[in-house]
Amino acid sequence: FEYRFVFSSRFLVNSPDSIIEYAISLESVLYGHEDWIYTVRFEPRKLDGRQPLTLISASMDKTMVVWTYDEENAVWIDVARAGDIGGTTLGFYGATFDQTGEFVLAHGYQGALHLWRRDLKSVNLNLNLAFFILKEK
Repeated sequence: FEYRFVFSSRFLVNSPDSIIEYAISLESVLYGHEDWIYTVRFEPRKLDGRQPLTLISASMDKTMVVWTYDEENAVWIDVARAGDIGGTTLGFYGATFDQTGEFVLAHGYQGALHLWRRDLKSVNLNLNLAFFILKEK
């Protein structure tokens, strides 16, 4: 593959079979992190299709933020925030939802895994630490 910029908001990708042109535009800004954002992922869509657009961002500021899209005002609103306070952690490199959207898994700079459980019945989408005890059989 080969790509080249046409002008600042468009670029072309050449593949063996075709040339694809992409246009890039700024839709919205995720305002709320205080350091680099390393991951932004959408929540998997539910079969009923009634959920709002939701995404999660992970940042080196030691926080993850869950965002929902407000169609009326065309902005992303942070509805839940979780992370590490203090310590020697250096922030999050990635975060993702599980397939049900009930759990959020993040991995930190130093390799730690963090798991939160979302209260999907709450209007505020609270994130609670989830603990699992592994037992040998």
